[in-house]
Amino acid sequence: MDAPAAAYPLWPLWYVAWGMWWGRYAGGAFVLGLAIAALT
Repeated sequence: MDAPAAAYPLWPLWYVAWGMWWGRYAGGAFVLGLAIAALT
């Protein structure tokens, strides 16, 4: 028997999406900073 949809609310997934976006942004900024530091 499947649980009702109300038992698994989807609103916390908004935080996962934002966390993934900010993680990729921070990773890209970090790599860019490493590249700039290596060139100077």
